[in-house]
Amino acid sequence: MHRLGDWSRFLGARGPLPTPVRALAWAHGALWAAAAGQLHRWDGSEWASEPGEPAVLVTDPTGELWALREGRVQRAATPGGPPGGWLDSALPRGIRPWSLAPTAQHLWV
Repeated sequence: MHRLGDWSRFLGARGPLPTPVRALAWAHGALWAAAAGQLHRWDGSEWASEPGEPAVLVTDPTGELWALREGRVQRAATPGGPPGGWLDSALPRGIRPWSLAPTAQHLWV
């Protein structure tokens, strides 16, 4: 993982983030990355990982982190995100989400 501009590389104690990185979002003071079947969180010094790679990561205008994972729309349950877990959003029957897009007033599915 590199930062555009100065091309700084972000390595943790376990080395670089696995590739390919399929989604990125900034929320709760951390960089979130979906890669290699997991969700990874960079807190500024170390990568932490949890199982289950989201297909989509977005941050809404209030700073909440949302993920689309295994057909479920989820919101980070705590301001720091996991390990506090995720809250599933109730979707109407028959809705099969493929993408997410936040606007000032809504989260579009």
